[in-house]
Amino acid sequence: MKVWRRIATDTLIYGSADFVSKLIIFASFPIVAARLSTEVFGVFELVMSLTNILGLLANVGLNNAAQRYYWDGETGEAGRSRLVSTGLLLLTFTTTGISAIFLFAALTVEASDIVKLGAYGLSLLGVGAALGLMVAMQITQYILDVLRLQFRPWHFFTFALIARAGAAIALVFAVVLRGQSLDGMFVSQFVLVFLALPLGVWLIRSDLTPRLDGSFVKPLLQYGYPFIFVTSAFWLMASMDRWMIASMMSVSDVGLYSIASRFATIALFCSTAFGMAWSPWSIKLRTDSPNTYRRSYAGLLVAMLSVMLFICTSVALFASEILVFLMPVEYHLAAPAFVLIVLSVAIQSSHHIAAVGISLEKRTPLLARVAWIAVGINLVFNLTLIGPFGIVGAAWATVLANVGLIWGYFHYSQKLHPIPIRWGYLAALGAIWGIVCVISLNTMNYDLNITVIGAKSVGLFALVVVLIPLVRGHARRVGIDEDGAAT
Repeated sequence: MKVWRRIATDTLIYGSADFVSKLIIFASFPIVAARLSTEVFGVFELVMSLTNILGLLANVGLNNAAQRYYWDGETGEAGRSRLVSTGLLLLTFTTTGISAIFLFAALTVEASDIVKLGAYGLSLLGVGAALGLMVAMQITQYILDVLRLQFRPWHFFTFALIARAGAAIALVFAVVLRGQSLDGMFVSQFVLVFLALPLGVWLIRSDLTPRLDGSFVKPLLQYGYPFIFVTSAFWLMASMDRWMIASMMSVSDVGLYSIASRFATIALFCSTAFGMAWSPWSIKLRTDSPNTYRRSYAGLLVAMLSVMLFICTSVALFASEILVFLMPVEYHLAAPAFVLIVLSVAIQSSHHIAAVGISLEKRTPLLARVAWIAVGINLVFNLTLIGPFGIVGAAWATVLANVGLIWGYFHYSQKLHPIPIRWGYLAALGAIWGIVCVISLNTMNYDLNITVIGAKSVGLFALVVVLIPLVRGHARRVGIDEDGAAT
C-alpha cells in the first residue's frame, strides 16, 4: 500500500477514536453537572485544569522525543525497545515525583484551606486520586503514542476508547448511580484508567524491556524539554484573546468569541488526526527512503493543505447557516469571527510538515522560540485590533499569529533541512484562501436564503473540481511503498 493511502486510513481511524472518545466525554459532562452544584462542579474543573498543567510539566516532552527517535536510523530495531522502555520509566518517575511533591504540599497546607476544600467534598484522598489520575493519563498517552509508532491504529482505537471514554463513563457512574462527590469522582476515574494500564502495557509489550538505558536519557530529555515551552505558548495563544476581549470589551463578547472558537474545532479536529497519523511516518520515510523522502514531504504538504483548505472552506462558507441552525439568535453575531478562526486552522495545520526540518535536525528550542514569537504577534494585534473591530479583530489576530508561526517554522526548517517545496502551488492555495475568506465574510445568510445556500454549494463544488487534481498529483509525489521502495 502506498504511504499516502496508509496516512489517509490512519488519519480516519485516529480521528474516529478521538471523535468517539470526545463525544462520550462531551455527553457525560451535562449529566454530571446536572447532579452537582455549580460550586462543586467548578472545583472539579479547577482541579482537573491544575492537574493537566502539572501533566504538561511532568511529561517533559518525552512523548515527542520518543516519536523522534523511534524510527531514526541510529536507533535501529534493536534499540527501539530500550528507547520506549527508557522513556516510559522516565515518564513514570517525573509524573510520580511531581505528584508526590504536590501531595506533600497538600498535607502541609494551612488548615483553613483544607477545611474550605472539604466543604465541597474534597479531601486528601481526592487530591491524591486527582494526582494519580494525572500520572495514569500521562502513561496512557505515552502508550497510545507508541501504538502509533508501531502502526497499530486499531489497537490505538480500542485502548483510547477503554481509557478515555471509560474514565468519562466511570465519572457518570460515580455521580449519578452512587451519588458521590469530588473524592468519589476522582477516585472512580483513577481506578478505571489505572486498571486499563496493564492492557496498554501488554499491547506495546514487543517494545518493552525491564531496564533503563542511560544512553537514551540525555537525548530524550534534551529533545523533549522545549515542548514544555511550545505547549505553554500554544495554550497562551489560544486563551489570550479571551482575556483581552474581556478586559477591552465585555464578557458577553467573550461568549460570542468562544462559540466561534468551539465550532472552529471541527476543522482543528481533522488537523489533529492527520498529525497523529503523520508523525510516525515523518521519520520512517527518511530512514527507509533517504533518496526520495524530501520529495514525499513536499508532495504531502500540498496535498494535505488542499484537503484542509476544502474542509475549512466547507465550514467557513456556511458559518452563518451553522450558527442560525444550531444556536440562539444572540450568538449569530459570532459568524464573522467563526469564518476567520476556522480558516486560520488551514494555515495552522501546515505546521505538521513545516516544522519537520527542525525536528529532523533535533533543534527543538527553535520550535519554542517561534511559538513564543507567535504569542507576541498575537498580543500586539489583539491590542491593536480588538478596540476598533471587536471579536473580528481578535480573530484576525489569530490568523496573523498563525501566519507568523508557520512562516517561522518554514524559515528554520528550510534553512536546516530544505525540501523541494513548490511555492507556486502554495501561492495558489493562498490565493484561494483569500477568495474564500472574502466570499464567506460577505455572504452571511442569517435568514437561510435557499438561493444563497445553493450558490455557496456550487462554489464549493467548483473548489472540489480545482483541488482534486492538485491532491492526486501531489499524492503521487508521495510515491513510496510501505517497504520504502519508490514507485
